[in-house]
Amino acid sequence: MAAKVKRWLVNTLYVAAAGVFAMTTVAAGLKVAGIPHFEAREASLAVPITPERAAEGRRLALMMCAPCHRNPATGTLSGHPVSDVPPAFGRFAAANITRDPDFGIGRWTDGQLIYLFRTGIRPDGRQAAVMPNFPGLSDEDLASLIAFLRSNDPLTRPTKERSVPPDPSPFGLAVVRLALKPHALPAGRIDAPPSTDRVAFGRYLALRRLDCYGCHSASFTGNDSEHPERSTGFFGGGNELRGADGRLIYSANLTPDPETGIGRWTEADFVRALKRGLRPDNTPLRSPMSLMPELTDEEASAIYAYLRTVPSLRNPRSTAPDAARPVVTSGAVSGEALFGTYCVGCHGHDGRQTFDLTRASDDLRTQEQLQAWIRRPAQFKPDARMPAWEGILTDAEIDAVAAHVRVLAARSDRKE
Repeated sequence: MAAKVKRWLVNTLYVAAAGVFAMTTVAAGLKVAGIPHFEAREASLAVPITPERAAEGRRLALMMCAPCHRNPATGTLSGHPVSDVPPAFGRFAAANITRDPDFGIGRWTDGQLIYLFRTGIRPDGRQAAVMPNFPGLSDEDLASLIAFLRSNDPLTRPTKERSVPPDPSPFGLAVVRLALKPHALPAGRIDAPPSTDRVAFGRYLALRRLDCYGCHSASFTGNDSEHPERSTGFFGGGNELRGADGRLIYSANLTPDPETGIGRWTEADFVRALKRGLRPDNTPLRSPMSLMPELTDEEASAIYAYLRTVPSLRNPRSTAPDAARPVVTSGAVSGEALFGTYCVGCHGHDGRQTFDLTRASDDLRTQEQLQAWIRRPAQFKPDARMPAWEGILTDAEIDAVAAHVRVLAARSDRKE
């Protein structure tokens, strides 16, 4: 009996060792192979640039491109680490897409840009692994984006910032090779539905322009970009993401389920959340989701109309979304407690994440100026991705948050 047990144990160890060896070999092979390469091609098309197209392209880019590509250090679309990708996939950074000819896209043709947007393939043939593809984006929206990228806008100012190459994990490489296949160029012209057809227009915005389902379905690996409605847990949320503070969070359920989705939200609630970044209970949206003030009321309402038509899924979040308003036990709530409730989701505990607050003292030198920014940031910066806290926080609470921001700035100065 002892001999049989010994032989079984030895055989088991051999099998386990062989499995580990095989997995190690596959992982090493994937790392050597790297991100897939394909034939470098381009669309045979040039985009006529007009001021109107460039202006519309800027509006679209602020929603579609800037959240990942805008570098807070340069103030341009020179690239930035993508913090919301789960570590299991590896480390990625958005590329430099300024007009710089050496570090950006200054030498790219219109056809190469179109090919990237449509298929996900760069001019060097490498697949843009974590960048969303836009196979169903309308021709006019695509032309507007290219017109903006060619414009002299401050965001596209040539910036000599080298793009950080992707560093995918073996798991991330396996997902790229098995699940993220390049798209084919569309056979014909693509037009957006008329805005008068609210549901169809909202579907176009949510699936083809803003790629909302990509995060708000069950997982990146279960998404179907050719047929989004076939994605696993379509709009039911639960996809694993990382917040600005590095904490694991789960995307929200946007189906009409009244308990775990947005079934009890009114149209006005939804429009306010998208454009002002505040839920009906006045808690803010968390990074990587940011408010989109560039959306028109008509567009936000159309997305709401479409989401009311998707199948309802009951899917509670795996973790609580955000802490509730802090409880006042004695006197005023501290600035640190308020910051932890309302601000940490985008700024991180040290104030230096997604949007760096520690440099606030450089531009907003007085307490009054900083308070005014917190109340209505858009009066200082029209495209600010920060909710206006006027009417949500009291004057005393705004003063306490401003004081805590000064503390964070002082701590940052000491570290540097």
